[in-house]
Amino acid sequence: MTTLKRVLALAILTFAISFTISGQTKDWAKFSRYAEKNTIQTGKVDVVFMGDSNTEIWYRDHPAFFDNNAFAARGISGQTTAEMLCRFRPDVIELKPKVVVFCGGTNDVAQNIGYISVDNIMDNIQSMYELAKYNGIKFVIISIHPSAGFSWRKDLNPIPMIQECNARLKEFAKANKIPFVDSYTKFADETYAFPKPYSYDGVHFTSYGFTFLEDMVIEALAKELKKKKGDFYKSPSEKPAL
Repeated sequence: MTTLKRVLALAILTFAISFTISGQTKDWAKFSRYAEKNTIQTGKVDVVFMGDSNTEIWYRDHPAFFDNNAFAARGISGQTTAEMLCRFRPDVIELKPKVVVFCGGTNDVAQNIGYISVDNIMDNIQSMYELAKYNGIKFVIISIHPSAGFSWRKDLNPIPMIQECNARLKEFAKANKIPFVDSYTKFADETYAFPKPYSYDGVHFTSYGFTFLEDMVIEALAKELKKKKGDFYKSPSEKPAL
């Protein structure tokens, strides 16, 4: 074995050992979460929703909205834009949709995997947009939903960062002619919180709240898919007793 080959072999071995020791052999971005479903749905969906817990809950509460409209939900609770970017190829591009709807960012603000700046959040979202555009997939952005506080990060005041992110997202959408679904303005109350009956905990939507978000998303998707709003299945609305 030549000296160069020995050096390369040692470098590879050291890299593998360091990953094993640090526990990074785990499925960090949760590629496996939708692997089986991706195999079934590839080429059979018009729209993929890439997101976090709200997207996951959305499908759980309103599966017919997705299944009846040829939509795929790819939400994973707790995920940040960095993790979404990592799984963007298998969970979006390889499904060959016409449109991807991005609906994340809350967990970046909550610093779920550590501090991240607004610039870096925007870089991650821009990278997803560029990947989609390169692959002929249209992009839709849903703003970060309102929240005045996180139960799992009570030390943080998320309002300023959410507002800054949304301002940047709106600006980015306008510059690139991307449909922007402004859920923040729709749902935030006078204290910038996410109130009942639209949210049950100030962060996550109620089933009732999702019916309003669906109206907003359908309006954007109708233009992108060149359909009428009446062509989409809409979840029935029933106000909860809160």
